[in-house]
Amino acid sequence: MDDWDADDIDVTAGLKSKLVDLGLENVVKKDDHPVPTTTATASSTSNERSAHLEALEAEKQSDLEAGMLLLGLAPDVKQKKFENLSSKKQFEDYGNEVGETYKTRSKDPNYMAFALPVVTHVCANMSKLQLEEIQQIVQGYINVFTQKEAEAKKVEQQKNEKKQKKNKKKQLEKDDMVVDEYADYEDQYY
Repeated sequence: MDDWDADDIDVTAGLKSKLVDLGLENVVKKDDHPVPTTTATASSTSNERSAHLEALEAEKQSDLEAGMLLLGLAPDVKQKKFENLSSKKQFEDYGNEVGETYKTRSKDPNYMAFALPVVTHVCANMSKLQLEEIQQIVQGYINVFTQKEAEAKKVEQQKNEKKQKKNKKKQLEKDDMVVDEYADYEDQYY
């Protein structure tokens, strides 16, 4: 062992013994990908590699989310969740969830700067029938506002009419008092 430049030193044997000592022999992943020799094996190898890369990416994303949760930060899983939707029920539930999130900020003065582009992009690829359904929903909200305005106007008119009647009644009472006093004066002195 005096000669460090000796060719007979097996570095991997020392590494393997350390892994066995630490109990990590199952953790180390071996590269079992053979060199492709034909186009069929090349495509299957590329499929395996892409699947392996997707698994690694999913593992990294999972680690990132766990780290963010550990630090008290909320991971952004909404985009990932949207991409995994498949049934009508899932889309409806997700739409309601996102809608409630956006609805909480609707009183913000800059909300329209957010809402208009979102509506524009959401409606951009819809068919005529889908847009007509959206129009019916929006028209329903407009009708509610119109009805509230009409009711408020009606209440205001009723208040004005009552006020006018009250003023008329006061004026008649005042005129009647003047006439009564004059009649009393006439009765007394004439």
